[in-house]
Amino acid sequence: MTNKPDAVENETRVFVLSAPEKEAIARQSQAHADHVEARGTADMLKHYAYTLAERRSTFQWRHAVVAGSVDELVARWRDQDIKAVKAEARTNMAFVFTGQGAQWYAMGRELISFDVYASSVRQSAACLAALGCPWDAWNELMKSESTSNVNQAGFSQPLCTVLQIALVDLLEHWGIKPSAVIGHSSGEIAAAYASQALSREDCLSVAYQRGVVSEVAKIRCPGGSMMAVGLSTQEVQSYLTRPKAPVVVGCVNSPGNVTLTGDRASLEQLRDIFVQEDIFCRLLQVDNAYHSQQMLSVSDDYRKSISHITPVESPSVTFYSTVLGRNISTARLTADYWVDNMCSAVEFVSALDDMIYANTVTRQMKRKSVATNVLVEIGPHGALGGPIKQFKLARGGLDHLDYYSLLSRGKDASLTATTATASLWMKGASVDLTKVRKSLSSSNVRLSVNTLLQ
Repeated sequence: MTNKPDAVENETRVFVLSAPEKEAIARQSQAHADHVEARGTADMLKHYAYTLAERRSTFQWRHAVVAGSVDELVARWRDQDIKAVKAEARTNMAFVFTGQGAQWYAMGRELISFDVYASSVRQSAACLAALGCPWDAWNELMKSESTSNVNQAGFSQPLCTVLQIALVDLLEHWGIKPSAVIGHSSGEIAAAYASQALSREDCLSVAYQRGVVSEVAKIRCPGGSMMAVGLSTQEVQSYLTRPKAPVVVGCVNSPGNVTLTGDRASLEQLRDIFVQEDIFCRLLQVDNAYHSQQMLSVSDDYRKSISHITPVESPSVTFYSTVLGRNISTARLTADYWVDNMCSAVEFVSALDDMIYANTVTRQMKRKSVATNVLVEIGPHGALGGPIKQFKLARGGLDHLDYYSLLSRGKDASLTATTATASLWMKGASVDLTKVRKSLSSSNVRLSVNTLLQ
């Protein structure tokens, strides 16, 4: 086909099919592909997506594809690798919030074409300005790779929180809400927002002041860093006594992966040992030893700067703390908690265990009616996808636990977010598909071939 639609016409959309029986989906997709290939136009697609989503009954067997052109849509519907999915009777979704290290200069940028997302970023930028932030968050998120400051702690902390809050707002607009939240390290800040425990203003204050004191910590206690290592907490202990300067476990990412934190020279010494023993290790591009004694040098400053925040008890969202490794009341998310979040180890695995199991010792599963069966990562990149996969493999019996990431480094954010949302709809999550598209239409396309929806 030779149609070359303009940017509006070429908008990425979600096209959904459903049927009472699995076999009917294959017939539908082929019939729709034939119909669109023969008669489709770029202008028709926006109406077609609306009709399929809003003018047809929804059944248990589901199929969803994301496309921005006639050619792309036909190819997706003819792709035999895209299988129908049986929707769950009940979807218990947990939002998983990425911590520091996944940020990149263009994160989430394409999503500004959605008014709700753009408005959220601007609101957060205004909040940061009111806190005395000397730079504009909107402008920083729009900078080129060569001029971006996103990898500086004073910028990355609040910018990641701005991004995550905007993603939460966008998902809520699309009808997607969590029943539980969990955050890795500073990801807990946006998790507090998603659980309605802290306001936008309080979350941004926690994030901004964390960035400020992180810069101070580099001056007071220079030479800190962190390193990911492919060992369990128990396995790594014997190595920690070898360097002269202290190194500790800062994050328990999965049953077989930790992040060490402490003196950079000591970490480099350990890196040489791990390389010799063929153990995975990777020094992180950070100048602070987060989750260690180094951050205690600024703990009082941090506590004082955020002493005004006022958490409330979340009415409907369960908060799994990676500071304590278990479910806690969100009323506990005071200034003291956020100091601990910065200085203490990240107990990501323990918090996941508490989310999944009714008894974490015997690993007895929770009842299906309350058990989490979908994890959605909210952050600049699916950095926790690997640790979550390792967690599932180590624990076993978790094939029912699906994972999706909204964003992926280097990829179009509008495409990755809508693709993840399409997957959530297939899983059975409540999604308002009319709002997932940027340009809405109430026009009902005449589907002239009766077999299309049989």
